[in-house]
Amino acid sequence: MLTKVERIYHDRFAAVRHFALGGTDHRSHAEQNAAIGSYVRRRNARARPKVNFAVGSRIRTWNRLPGQGCATSH
Repeated sequence: MLTKVERIYHDRFAAVRHFALGGTDHRSHAEQNAAIGSYVRRRNARARPKVNFAVGSRIRTWNRLPGQGCATSH
């Protein structure tokens, strides 16, 4: 039985999953899950940090301690 979070995930991403995996020839869900897990592990192992991403954005500048309220200026 699926948990509430798993049901929400399943419902929201069912169409994407069917689109992305519809033409695959995996023989079972276990084989499909193993292939997805293998891809994600390989992708994460080769991931590199983003550099120069949103350089001018205010969110990149930390200027308040937690609990000091909103950081927007009026």
